[in-house]
Amino acid sequence: MFKAIDLSETTDYISENDPVINKAESNIPLYLSTGDQSHLVLDGEPTIFVLGVITSREYSNIQDKYISTNIADPDKTTVAPFGMSREMVMYGLKGVKNAEGFKLSTIGGNPSRVADRSLDQLQAWGVIEELGNRLMNLNTLGDAEKKQ
Repeated sequence: MFKAIDLSETTDYISENDPVINKAESNIPLYLSTGDQSHLVLDGEPTIFVLGVITSREYSNIQDKYISTNIADPDKTTVAPFGMSREMVMYGLKGVKNAEGFKLSTIGGNPSRVADRSLDQLQAWGVIEELGNRLMNLNTLGDAEKKQ
């Protein structure tokens, strides 16, 4: 059975590189594959990235912009992963909690997007590719795949 999407639905995500994660006691691969935070052992309050649904229009625009398919020779398909991740974050990051001195800035519009100065901070933290990959998974997989 199909299920309607909720464009306001969000999920909390902790970066695998958050300094408060006790890497020796956490099962990071299991956390990354399931999104279940119970697999993390934390030595403090982590930064929470609130990830949400990207509209189908923006999702299509992102794919069209960063994936070049050669129909005659599919092996020549090219992807620009960093630019694609950056735009996934630009439209899919809905909030950031518990990040000292950081306030997520957005630019209005339909849809609104994360402002460049906030993207610059996320890049400095080294989380854009990780968040972009997580958003790609969240926005392309159905409920059954998300639970695996």
